[in-house]
Amino acid sequence: MEALLLPIVGLLIILTLTFLFYSKKHIHNEEVNIYSKLLILNIIFIIVGIIAFAIAKLANDMFLVKIFQKIYMSILILLNYFSLKYCFMIFSVKKTKIINLTLNILTALAILLVFALPLNVIYYDNVLDGEGLSYDIAIIYSVITFLNFVILSLYLFFKKNRITKLIPFLILILLYIIGFVLRGFYRELIFEGFFYSYILLIMYHTIENPDVKIINQLNLAKDRAEKANHAKSDFLSSMSHEIRTPLNVIVGLSEDLLSYNNLPSEFSEDLNDIQNASSALLEIVGNILDLNKIEDGKVDVIDQTYDIRLEINKIIKLVSTRIGEKPITLNVNIDDNVPFELIGDIGHVKSILNNLLTNAIKYTEKGNVELNVSCKNDNNVCNLTMSVKDTGKGIKEENLSKLFTKFNRLDEERNTTIEGTGLGLVITKSLVELMNGKIDVKSQFGQGSIFTVWLPQKIKSFKKSSSDPVNNLNNDYNINFGHKKILVVDDNKLNIKVARKALSTFNFDIDECYDGLECLEKANNNQYDLIFMDIMMPNMNGEQTLAELKKNPNFNTPVIALTADAISGSKEKYISQGFVDYIAKPFSRNQIKEKLNEIFKNDQNLSNQESATYVFDSKNNEEYIITDGKKEDITKKI
Repeated sequence: MEALLLPIVGLLIILTLTFLFYSKKHIHNEEVNIYSKLLILNIIFIIVGIIAFAIAKLANDMFLVKIFQKIYMSILILLNYFSLKYCFMIFSVKKTKIINLTLNILTALAILLVFALPLNVIYYDNVLDGEGLSYDIAIIYSVITFLNFVILSLYLFFKKNRITKLIPFLILILLYIIGFVLRGFYRELIFEGFFYSYILLIMYHTIENPDVKIINQLNLAKDRAEKANHAKSDFLSSMSHEIRTPLNVIVGLSEDLLSYNNLPSEFSEDLNDIQNASSALLEIVGNILDLNKIEDGKVDVIDQTYDIRLEINKIIKLVSTRIGEKPITLNVNIDDNVPFELIGDIGHVKSILNNLLTNAIKYTEKGNVELNVSCKNDNNVCNLTMSVKDTGKGIKEENLSKLFTKFNRLDEERNTTIEGTGLGLVITKSLVELMNGKIDVKSQFGQGSIFTVWLPQKIKSFKKSSSDPVNNLNNDYNINFGHKKILVVDDNKLNIKVARKALSTFNFDIDECYDGLECLEKANNNQYDLIFMDIMMPNMNGEQTLAELKKNPNFNTPVIALTADAISGSKEKYISQGFVDYIAKPFSRNQIKEKLNEIFKNDQNLSNQESATYVFDSKNNEEYIITDGKKEDITKKI
C-alpha cells in the first residue's frame, strides 16, 4: 500500500486547506470561485484515485477500475482547465470570446473522448496505470496545458509582472517535470493529487489567503478612495478658482460703482444686493473648501503672536455689515484679565468667531447679538472663553444633536430665505477640536441661543497695546502713496480692471501685464515699488514667476500674491515661498488699503505725508476717519 502514501498525504493537506479556506470570510469573485472549485476537484481527484487503486488491489475488478480511471483522467483535465483559467485571471490576460470558446470546446471534447475511446488498465506489483487512446488524450491535454503555463510564466517573468503570484505556477511547472521523470523510474507512484494539493497550499499562502486578499482589497479600496479624494480636492480647488475669479469682478466693480456720489437710491440698493449675494456665494464656496481640507486632514495649527482685541474688532467690523437694516445691536465685552497678546492660530480663532457671529446675525431678526470674552489664566496658558449670545429664533431641543451635522440646516421650512449650506458650525466644531478646545450650545426655542467656545492659548504679554482702550482697535492708513509704481500681473483682463479701480484712489502709477514671462521682462527693465501677482496663470504661474524673479540678486521688490486659494494656511504657504503677503479673490478696497499700509508703513519717502486713522467703534457701530485730530466721515475721505 506504499503507492497510496502520497495520495493520502495529499488528501490530508487538501482537506485541512479546504477547512481553513471555508472557515474564514473571503471576498466572492470569479478568481475565488475558481480556486474553491480547484479545492473540491482535487479532493474528488485524490479520492477517486485511491478508490481505483483499492478496487484493483482488493477486488481485481478491471472493468470498475477502468471506469474510475476514466473519471480520474477527466478530473485531471478539469484541474488543468481551471488552473489555466485561474492563471489567465490572476495575471489579467485578455481572452477574446473566440479563445474562451475554443478552450471550453477543447476541454469538453477531451473529456468526451476520454470516456468514448478505449483504455487498457495495467495493474501489476502495486502499479496501476493505463494505456490507449483515452489515456493519450488526457496526457496530450496535460502537455498542452503545461506548455501554456511555461509560455505565460516566461512572458510574465521577463516583464517582471507580479513575480510573487508567479511562484505557484513556476512550482507547478517544476512539479510537472519532476512527476514525469519520477513516473519513468517509479511507475507505482500516484503523485498527481499530492502535487496539486501542494500547489493549492502554496497558492493559499501567496495568492488566495482570505486575510491577505481582504487586506489587498482594503488597500486597493483605500488607494481608489485616496485617488477619488485627491480628484475631489483638485475639482474643488479648480471650482473655487473658477467661481472666485468672476466674483472678484462682480464685487470689485459693484464696490467701485457704490463709491460714486449721487447714485439713484434704486441703483445703490441693487448694488448692495449684488454685494450681499456675492458675499453669500463666497461664504458657501469657502465653507466647502474648508470642510474638504479638514476632512483630508490637511489643516494644521499655525501658532503666532496676535492682539486679541485688535483681531476681535476686525471681526466685528466685518460681520457688522451682515446686519444691514435689521434692528440689531452688536455688543462686545472683553474682560480686563484677558491678556493683550496671545500665541495661537489666529486664523482659526477668527474663523470660529466669524462663523458664530455670522450665524447669530443670520438667525436674529431683532434684538441683540453679544460677544463675551473672558478667561482663566494658569501660568503661561490663557484658557479663553468666548460666548456668542443672540435673541434670535433659537433651536428646538430635539434638533440640538443635529446641529453639528454637515449639510444639515435646522427648520429649513421656516428658514428658506436664509442662505447657507449648513457647514459653518461643522467647520467651527472641527477647528475648535483641532486646537484642543470644546464647544457647547444652549438654546431656548423662540428666545435665542448661546454658543460657548473654550480654547487654550499661550500668553505672550499682559500689557496693553497702543490702540485706543475704548475702541480696542485702530488701523492707520496712508491715503496717498506718492506716485509709487505698481505692477499688476494677471492673465484675466477683467481682474486687472478691478485691481486698477481698487488702486485708483491711492495715486499710484499702475502698470500691467498678462503672464509670467511678460512680468519677468518688465521687472528687468523697470523699477517697481510693489507687484501684485496672480497665482494661477498659464505657461508660468505666479509661484514660478516669483522664483525666477528672485534669481536676480538685485531684485528686492515686495510681491503680493493674488489668488483664489482662500483656505486656512494659505497666507503662511505663500509667505514661505517669498511673497510678502497674499490677498484672496474677491478682494475689496479695504483689503487693498490694509495690505498697502502694512507694506509702506515704514516708508519715509511718501510725497504726501497726510496720514489718516481709520476707526470702527464697536459700541456705537460707527466707522470714521480721524485726520489731524478731527473726526471725518469716511466717504468724504475716500
